[in-house]
Amino acid sequence: VDMTYDYSEGNLLAISHYGAHSTSLNIVNPADGGASLYADVPGLWLMTLACSYEGDIYSIADDGYLYAFDKQAKAFSQVGRVDSGIRYMQSMEFDHTTGLLYWASYATDQEGASPDEIAMLKSDVYMREIDVDKKTMNLVGQIGSTARFVALYIPSAASFDAPAPSTDIKA
Repeated sequence: VDMTYDYSEGNLLAISHYGAHSTSLNIVNPADGGASLYADVPGLWLMTLACSYEGDIYSIADDGYLYAFDKQAKAFSQVGRVDSGIRYMQSMEFDHTTGLLYWASYATDQEGASPDEIAMLKSDVYMREIDVDKKTMNLVGQIGSTARFVALYIPSAASFDAPAPSTDIKA
């Protein structure tokens, strides 16, 4: 469903769904694509996955809540509500330079629609910026219509092979 890289532990992580409404958090071997279970998440349908450089893992579930992952307990806990409920493929990623979390969110206006009409409604994709420390969210802008964004990646200054800054400057 979504993937992220945990720089603090050197693990590629992925979420997948199973059963009626459950998720598994897996460690993926980049060499062969094999996966091993990292944490079982029964009763929670996680839709996104992102990890900070410090190893803080977050996900948004279909219930519209942002969740934080506790590595010791191997469990997710609610951080705050971000939407009334999300559907379809989405992705999120940290901007490791600013520490802000970006979410390519798929939103459908379903007010007053019958179940048969929901699939026919105009659906837009918005980029949203989440500050997990302040627990705030801002709309950045619309990035598509009836589209699904997956594997969101934001390059950061640390990911570039740039020369070191000058340190011995004299006037």
